[in-house]
Amino acid sequence: MLSKEQVTELREELDTSLDELVTPSSSSEQPQLLSVVAGLTNRNENIYLGSKGIKSLKTNEKVDNDSIFALFSCTKTITTMGALILIERNQLKLSDFAADYLPLIDDLKLIQPNSIDRETGDFLSEPTKPKNRVTIKDLLLHTSGVSYAFMNADYAALTLKKNHHLSNLNPTLEFFSTIKTPLVHEPGTAWAYGHSVDLLGFIIQEITGLKLGDFLKKEIFDPVGMNLFTFEVDDTSNLIQVHKKKKGKFSILNGEPVPLKPHLHLGGQGCFGTIGDYMKFLRIWLARGYSPDSNKRILETETVEFAIKNHLPQNVNVTFGEDIDKLLPADFEPDGFSLTGCAYSMNDFPTGRPKGALTWGGLANIFFWIDLKNDIAGCWGASILPKHNIDCLQNYFKFESLIYGALEDSKEITSKL
Repeated sequence: MLSKEQVTELREELDTSLDELVTPSSSSEQPQLLSVVAGLTNRNENIYLGSKGIKSLKTNEKVDNDSIFALFSCTKTITTMGALILIERNQLKLSDFAADYLPLIDDLKLIQPNSIDRETGDFLSEPTKPKNRVTIKDLLLHTSGVSYAFMNADYAALTLKKNHHLSNLNPTLEFFSTIKTPLVHEPGTAWAYGHSVDLLGFIIQEITGLKLGDFLKKEIFDPVGMNLFTFEVDDTSNLIQVHKKKKGKFSILNGEPVPLKPHLHLGGQGCFGTIGDYMKFLRIWLARGYSPDSNKRILETETVEFAIKNHLPQNVNVTFGEDIDKLLPADFEPDGFSLTGCAYSMNDFPTGRPKGALTWGGLANIFFWIDLKNDIAGCWGASILPKHNIDCLQNYFKFESLIYGALEDSKEITSKL
């Protein structure tokens, strides 16, 4: 537990660390980042919420705590909570076959590695019907066999070289078919990051008769007071622009990486919101299903206690990719995956984050973690591409390190009393 004095000192340290990121070291240089918004919470309230930098190179308007992010895959844990709500109501079961709600899933066929021509996007061998059927649990754990173009070379060829009328950025249901989203492994036998939670979101819509965003607004956003969360953006005046950083130079990304008015509400990537409201959401996990912001229960305690465990089968692990793996100690055990839409940390992390913490992020270098052992959670967002930008990774880890350093100092002081 941090004292008031320690909280004040930590806030100053975190503020300074964010300031350094958006402040050029000289008049001739660009800063490390154009913007960053970060928050830290315990189960009851924010410990820190800070924002630095600008929303866009076009306007140079300053970021504030109400600035809105395209959250990308930070959407997944929210959609997952929506699915758990339906499971509690016996409207959905982990063991249910996904195609019983969304028949197109049974039509997805299995491809072998390197079976797509990299130049043409043509199938080099015929996809086959999988032996296993995809379950709801597979969608929650990313063991369905569905992947992403940025995670799988065969998917990339299918996306970039063939059937360009089927957009992966603003897809229709026709996109979710073997010609774009085949299975890359037998369901339930391996882990592959991909469109699983998009499919889960469509299933939620089928069950409830509501658009995914409307269901989540009714069940989570409105009850908790996440007033700026949406899947459809009308007013872009406070939206943080997604920028690219290449060779130290920033530019504005062309187009909308997350559609403001999408054809479909994508449960894996389509939500917009503020870091401050995201803190309210993370508090639900910390408080085991209860929202201290609204004094309302969203999930039962038992549901959350079950969901926060590692649920991957033995010998199935999360793979982040070489860009992350090379930053980790060689003896690290691969992470597991929970039923919260988050990875389950199998190691004590160098920043101080403990084994058993939950963590995930969004494509534009937005990261969050939920530490149930120390009763804290945090989020750090920069809205920069490409994914896993080294400046972002290092400074997100620094953000965590400052927090856990303060917690460790507090424990040492307490032990001497």
